[in-house]
Amino acid sequence: MEVIDITQPRWKQNTFLGRFKHFTELTHPKHMFHSSNRLNKADKIISGYKSGEDNSLQKLSIKEQWRIKYIYDSAFHPDTGDKMLLPFRMCAQIPSAILIVSGILTYHHTLSGVLFWQWFNQSYCATLNFTNRNATSKVTNKHILMAYTSATTGAVAVSVLLNRMVTTTHSLSGRLVPFLAITMANAINIPLMRQNELKDGVTVSTEGGESCGSSRRAAAVGIFQTLLGRLVFAGPSFIFSPIIYTRLIRHFPILHASKSLSIIIQGLLTGLLYIPSIPLGCSLFPQRSHLSVNSLEHNVKQCVQRKHPNAKYVYFNKGL
Repeated sequence: MEVIDITQPRWKQNTFLGRFKHFTELTHPKHMFHSSNRLNKADKIISGYKSGEDNSLQKLSIKEQWRIKYIYDSAFHPDTGDKMLLPFRMCAQIPSAILIVSGILTYHHTLSGVLFWQWFNQSYCATLNFTNRNATSKVTNKHILMAYTSATTGAVAVSVLLNRMVTTTHSLSGRLVPFLAITMANAINIPLMRQNELKDGVTVSTEGGESCGSSRRAAAVGIFQTLLGRLVFAGPSFIFSPIIYTRLIRHFPILHASKSLSIIIQGLLTGLLYIPSIPLGCSLFPQRSHLSVNSLEHNVKQCVQRKHPNAKYVYFNKGL
């Protein structure tokens, strides 16, 4: 029986729709509810096929093979094969975001609320980034600690400063403060976590996959695209949720008085907005991004043109 290429996504990744379908499946919360037995079975089938010791995958239909692949991909690290902790899998992003964003938006106007929820958010993001890291990267514990500390400090500082500038914290302008804080935190966190890429460059290759050296400009492009993707993650919830909630308060004043009801309503809004925004942010740019040869550093450009005179673009992994 035909066997799928389990190393590749089900849908073509050179189109936005294909990327969106892939990440919609990969980040779907349904994967949170697979039992340990089902996950271990998927691990056994996929690992056995990769090693050549088990042919169970070949006995399954194509539809079942894809199902097993995405069950495996949702829970096991692609580089190490280790089972990731449930709260830090990509499929747990939506329920985790509901809790965090609801807390940030509800308690954004108090110092204690800002301190706790920005700390909690950055702690979660740091652990999420570490859990889903590229295991071949050279990020050290020092880099992780520096990025975590800097991002948390930046997010808290921006929140406190802007809250003092906004006279009415329950107004729409006050409710948009958390988005600016999250934007600042990402702008600090991601470049610091990937500072080695900016220093040493990332590997660029031809369309056929032949390595052409390392480029710092490609690294900068990849980090910038990742930042934009992260803003798309958070933007709808942090922008549209406050707009909708502010209008609801005008018609239902009880929401302003009840913290519990406020958290529930904002949690529902966050969930509805995060469902499409997470795969959308992941799909914004191809994972295998490209850069014009003419845009490369002079020495890298010369090397590419010497070895591959017909190449117009080089390709690299932008990160996630």
